[in-house]
Order: sequence, then C-alpha cells, then structure tokens
Amino acid sequence: MRTRVSFVLLTALSLALSVAGTAQATTGAGAGLPPPNVYIDPRVMGRYVGLFELTQVDRRAKITGAEIAIDYTELPPQYPIGRISVRGYDADGRQTSYQANLYKFQGKDAVRAQILNQGDNSVMGHLVLYDPTEKGSKGILEIDGQKYRIAMNRYDDDDGPPPNQKVVQTGPRFDHATQAGWGDSAAAAAGTYSLVNTVTDPGLSAGPFAAVVRVAQGVSGSSTAPSDGQLTVENDGGDLSGTLELDRSSGTETVYLSNFQWGGASRSADVHSGSATGPEVGTFQGTFTDGELSGTLTVNGAKTDLELQHDTP
Repeated sequence: MRTRVSFVLLTALSLALSVAGTAQATTGAGAGLPPPNVYIDPRVMGRYVGLFELTQVDRRAKITGAEIAIDYTELPPQYPIGRISVRGYDADGRQTSYQANLYKFQGKDAVRAQILNQGDNSVMGHLVLYDPTEKGSKGILEIDGQKYRIAMNRYDDDDGPPPNQKVVQTGPRFDHATQAGWGDSAAAAAGTYSLVNTVTDPGLSAGPFAAVVRVAQGVSGSSTAPSDGQLTVENDGGDLSGTLELDRSSGTETVYLSNFQWGGASRSADVHSGSATGPEVGTFQGTFTDGELSGTLTVNGAKTDLELQHDTP
C-alpha cells in the first residue's frame, strides 16, 4: 500500500510553490531563483500547470515513483516554476530519493525546463513535457546525460495522488530464447547478480522512507516481495548453473537454475528446488540490457518480478 510519505512530499511541493510566489518580490523564487530571461506563452504553459504522478518510466532510469508540481508565481513578474520529487534506486541497489526545482520553462508546443539542484542551483538535467491532456502528459526526463521516456497522470490536490498507482517500467521485453547459454560467452554471463528492486520491511526502520519504495514491477500470485536477494551464475566449461536466493518476510527462498537460453536481449532458464537437478518447479524469463537483468520468476504458479544488477561478470 502507498504510505503517507507521498502525500507529505506533495503537500510540501504545493507549499513550496505558494511560498515561491510570495518570496519572489524580493528574492525571486523560493529557491533563490530570479525571474528567468525566457518567455513562454501562458496559453501553452497553462496546459502543463498542475500536480502529476509518474505512471510510466524507462526501466533504465531505475525510478520507482515521482511527483511533479508546476504553477506560476503569485506576484509579478509572474513566471512558471515547479518542483519534482523522485524515488528509486542507484546502481548498487540502494534506495535513493531527491527533490529538485524546475526552472526556465520554454517552448511553443512541447515545453522544456531545467532541473536544478536545490542545494546550489546547478543544472542536473532537463524535463521535457508534450502531448498534454486533461488526464496527464508524456515527457522525457534528462538526467546525467541520459534520456528516459515518461508518462504522468494528473490528479487533484484535494484528494492526493491516485491510491496504489503502479509505475509501469518500459523497455526491452522477453521475446524468444532458443540458443544455449546466456549470451555468446558463458564466462561473461557468470558472476553475481544483486537484486535492486528490493522492498524494505517497514518494521525494520521508523525512518520516513523505510517503506516508500515499493517495487515498480510489483508482485503477483502468493509470493511476498523480496527485501534482498542475489543470483549466482557459475560457468563449468561452458555449462551454466545458477543459485537464486531471495529474502522475503516469510523467510529465505532458494531455487536453482538450469537450461540457460538466450536470443537477442531475452534470457530464460528452468527453475528447480533442492538443486539444479532437482524437481522442476518453474521458470525464469527476462531481458538483459546494460548490465541489468529484468524478468519474472515463476515458482509453483507464484510470480515475482525481479530487477538484478550484474556485479561481477
């Protein structure tokens, strides 16, 4: 379930926008920003004013949730400003979050804004928004030199974000896997893969972000979302075998992988209990791109979506 943290963050964003308008007369926006030296037609900008929640994101961005608030300053000269709050995980699988300012909106149809670090106002990237509708907008998030496609839903400030909104990860999907192994080189496929879409047990910490990141890929069936996990793939003369350990609230689950196959970005394997030659209890199907293995583990009918980072090729 969604924690109240998201509501607190959005309340803070809304307040920040109001404060920005009040403070602008003497110090510019609330973040100390002066009126920008660019102009955007209010008839264009007005289609992007409001509160939005992220509903779709490129899986490479490693983002599990985000909210965006956009409005005009209250005192003249009025100009559009915004705030963005992002939650996700880094390359090491650690949960992370940040808030940033949106500044210098410009454009004639699609609009583009700078994403500024709230500490020193340095430019972290850009946000591009396009195809606005009454329900939301599409966009491109540019961070650290990388571009990620996103989609957002609009919501009413009085009601808060839609409950249990699932962020859909987009990117390569499982297509086919008919060749032996997990790529051209068995040696390259071997190593450890660390779970990065973990779910923190809220009972382990009272911190405000202890339970805010629930994996965007979700869990179906009767299995519980893992809080930690690792896949170890061993190469025995070109024959691969794997051991997958997942820590769940119900305990540690260990399964074994065999019959590794691939085709393009697709990866698959049979899943066994007890050992790699034990009873077959399910399958793993996924894709491998840029060092990240994304897929679905099916064990006795229960499905768990996993995001794993290849640590040691």
